[in-house]
Amino acid sequence: MSVLSGNHELAIAAGNVDLTPTQRVPLASYRALRTEKFESIADSLEANVAVFHAAGVPTVFVSADLLYIGSYISERIFAAFADRVPRERIFLTASHTHFAPATEDSLPGLGRADPEYREWAVERIIALTASLLAQPSVAIDAGYHEASFAYSVNRRRRKWGIGRNFPHFGFQTIIAPNESGLRDDVIRVLVPRDAHGKVNAICWSYACHPNTYPRINAVSAEYPGYVRQALRQRFGNIPVLFWQGFSGNINPYRYPHAAHLAQASRERFIAPDLSHWEQWCKILASAVEAAVDAADRRIGGPISCQLRSIDLKELGLRSDKRLVCRTIRFGDALAVCGLSAEVVVEYVARVRAAHLPVPVVPVGCMDDVFGYLPDGGMMSGGGYEVTGFLRRFGLGGKFKRSVGDIVAHRLLRSAASGASNA
Repeated sequence: MSVLSGNHELAIAAGNVDLTPTQRVPLASYRALRTEKFESIADSLEANVAVFHAAGVPTVFVSADLLYIGSYISERIFAAFADRVPRERIFLTASHTHFAPATEDSLPGLGRADPEYREWAVERIIALTASLLAQPSVAIDAGYHEASFAYSVNRRRRKWGIGRNFPHFGFQTIIAPNESGLRDDVIRVLVPRDAHGKVNAICWSYACHPNTYPRINAVSAEYPGYVRQALRQRFGNIPVLFWQGFSGNINPYRYPHAAHLAQASRERFIAPDLSHWEQWCKILASAVEAAVDAADRRIGGPISCQLRSIDLKELGLRSDKRLVCRTIRFGDALAVCGLSAEVVVEYVARVRAAHLPVPVVPVGCMDDVFGYLPDGGMMSGGGYEVTGFLRRFGLGGKFKRSVGDIVAHRLLRSAASGASNA
């Protein structure tokens, strides 16, 4: 764990760079439903970077419009700045849009990575980050706020029926709307402002899959991109970083002004048309904008950074990958806690408990994502997030029933409780 002491004031340098592919390449996810390469570009992909300084030492946040960052991009970035920024101070996250090029070789079942696009993208991220580290930073006052947006739904539902696995009939956990299931309705925003009150950048988080854009063969930043453009209309062409929440079992839901979708989607997920998707995004964007206006909980330094990881074998899986947890803590005012997985919403409570009374932003899809991270209470129910995804992600074995307790004990302890391990 590294901690900055002394000057508790913050400064920032932030920017963005376009990651929209210039050549047609395969998209990640939905491989069975798509053409070999994308057919159109609906909106731009970006990487947004914010370098926070406290006591003259930088902490780097990178948010990219990708399904996952992946091992290649992560390691290239860590290596590029190894002599300037410790690994625990580089927070790499993907928005988890399902409409971006694949970038990870170890997950061919989710789409074939194009090496030229991946190299082009990582070079652009490195160049932007290097320029931000070299330029003067701007002193800021940072504010934080949490707001509610109840337009998502838990997607794990128990249903009596016939399944693929023994005993082949009985209660099965399927992907379908579960309105009584747990979800995380909190929009979280971190807003740096300069001495004149001008917004320099926006970091925001919401726990919901960006997976319903209606044009399956189009490139899109999905709802994080829609919200970004809406915020820029209000605050100018500023960097906007999106931190995907613990959304492993959370999907969009409750499309406004669409009675036929509301009725049908009680039993199954129905893809919205473009107008209904845009209406959902517009309501979300308005809620995020209101949260930005209300961000008055002061955030300062010192900045402490903690890195922990465990081998997936400790969780019961056959894999050479590790589950990584990185926590960036802004004094006693805010913690940003990321995990290298698609984390189910049940872990929100575990992360909060580890950091109380400090507010925490739970972030999934960090670094090299291995797959889904279920909680122990899900084990008996099975389902896609417990067993169904394993083969598709190249994993063997099965999660231990104590997976949640292991993760909480080994990784989710607060930054005050001990040093980092790699």
